[in-house]
This record gives sequence, C-alpha cells and structure tokens, in this order.
Amino acid sequence: IDGFTYSQITGLDNPFVSSKKMIRTFANMSKESQASRLHGHFSNQSGLIYPEVDKEIHVIKPFEITDDYAIDLGVDFGVVNPFAGILTATNENTGQVFIIGEYYATEKTVLQNCKAIRYVVADPEDKNGRLTMARYGIPNKPASKHVGVFNSIQTVKNFLALSADGKPRLQIFDNCIEILKEFRRYRWSTSAGKNKPIKR
Repeated sequence: IDGFTYSQITGLDNPFVSSKKMIRTFANMSKESQASRLHGHFSNQSGLIYPEVDKEIHVIKPFEITDDYAIDLGVDFGVVNPFAGILTATNENTGQVFIIGEYYATEKTVLQNCKAIRYVVADPEDKNGRLTMARYGIPNKPASKHVGVFNSIQTVKNFLALSADGKPRLQIFDNCIEILKEFRRYRWSTSAGKNKPIKR
C-alpha cells in the first residue's frame, strides 16, 4: 500500500529467549499458529482443532479407577446444544488424565440434568446454570475464565502430545462415544480474521 512500509521479524532472532525453547513451546500448535507466533505471519486457523487425536494412541479400554486417582467432573450448559459433562480421573503420581465417563443430553433443562450429576467444575458463562445446580444441592465452581478458549485448546493439545515415555498425558475410555465424536467435529471458524472455534 502506498505510503506504508513494514518489517517482518521472527521471534527466533530474539537474543534473550532460547530459539530451541521457543520451538519446543509451540511444537504442539498448528502450523498456522507456529507461523504466527514464531515468524509473525498473519493467518487464520482452519480445519479440525484436535487433528492429533489418534484412536490407536488416545482411546483405551476402561480400567479400574483406584484411590490413586482424583475424580473431577466438568460441564458445559446447553438445552438445544447439548448439556455435556465429562468425568476425568487424574493419576496423582504421574499427572496423567483419563476421560472415564460422559453425560450428554439435549432438550432438557438444567434442573432435569442436575438429577444425574454431583460436584461440578462448570462453564463460567452460565451463572444461572451454576446457581440452579447449587440450589439443587450440587456444589460447583466456575472454570477459570481468564485462561481463554485459545489457551485452553493449547492446554488440551499439550496433554494429547506424546510424552518422553511415548504416551500422551490425556487418554479417553472407548465407551465415551460423544466426546470422541466432538474431537472429530470440533473445527476452526472459516470467517476471515477470526481464530475461533465454531460454536456448534
């Protein structure tokens, strides 16, 4: 454009940050994210959000959950879109997380869904849903909103990546069919200038 000049630089030239460390930090991001964060290229995310989910690596047969595991349940409120919950077991010794159960329902009120659930880490956007659960006797707390969707996605990607032992830190029981479907369907919006997942 006439009258404007620009310079493109790469973060890998920063003398105060190790290039190897930067590459490791962004290794699990998409190629578009790496191009943007490492080299300053403007680009939109596209395609699946979690293409790395591999049935051979991440999906396992259920096993007995012992006292070594901390159990948590997270929910996302919905009526037309599903009211969805996942039950996780975290091995306190290794930090490995397993999705061991799910709850998935449409066309039901929060109160109807409350009858199936106890303690919850809930979607922070629906305060009324959390209050309804609390009134029904289900303690809950909002998930950390300040983390943001993009950083939350990156956290999941980090858990899906293979560790030094060749295993991911996140695996899913094969009877959790709805969340496995969601991993296959969750996509980036194709709208220009938006790096956001499709809310569907």
